[in-house]
Amino acid sequence: MPRVYEKKKCNMGRDYHCGRCGRKIEPGEQYFSWSFRYGGTRTNCADHRPRPSELTQSKMAEVYAAIEGAEDTLESAETVAEMREAIESVAEQVQQTAEEYREADEAFGGMGATESAERADELESWASDLEYYDPDEPDEPDEDDDEEEEDDGSDALEDARNEAQDLLNNCPL
Repeated sequence: MPRVYEKKKCNMGRDYHCGRCGRKIEPGEQYFSWSFRYGGTRTNCADHRPRPSELTQSKMAEVYAAIEGAEDTLESAETVAEMREAIESVAEQVQQTAEEYREADEAFGGMGATESAERADELESWASDLEYYDPDEPDEPDEDDDEEEEDDGSDALEDARNEAQDLLNNCPL
């Protein structure tokens, strides 16, 4: 991964635009800058710290992007079904990337003994862990129940959110 630099735009020189929101970075503003060996320099405004998916050009960029999307969904999810759907989409992307690593191993005649095969095995294992994510749906409170029992539903939702976040944080690569 490239090193990310935090810089301050000077008055002179070319104009920079944020890679995520497209906003022009004005003179005197802080911004983030990083570059790859092949691919040029990229910039983001100070409001958008680079995400892991932006800092790699490997096959894992798609997995990182799926994780980031799921994390965003988890923050705003109001039901366990939404969380489950986000985790399932990550599991699908992880499985696809594992297949790509497996194909790369076969193409180079590794017979399962290369780094690509090891990565594929780790990703497949993690994908199966993600597929087993199935928290309980919180019970709907009855109209006769006290307010204390309504908190139990939000606690169950928060527990499901924490469990999903723990699964996403366990990315092996």
